[in-house]
Amino acid sequence: MDYSNGRHPEFRYKTEFQSHESEFDYLKSLEIEEKINKIRWCQAANGALFLLSTNDKTIKFWKVKAPLNFCS
Repeated sequence: MDYSNGRHPEFRYKTEFQSHESEFDYLKSLEIEEKINKIRWCQAANGALFLLSTNDKTIKFWKVKAPLNFCS
């Protein structure tokens, strides 16, 4: 993408999630915060959306899919 005209890229809201919960590492006697250090989108051949999220201890691989629509 070329943003030479001074405009910033436009982002659209997709979803929200809580990737990591706070936990205690008993081996290191350390509290692990419920923060996300990095998020990376992963390419898939079939067009599905995947992402990787990391905190100080764990790497998680997520498949992002549309919410189910419930009919009443």
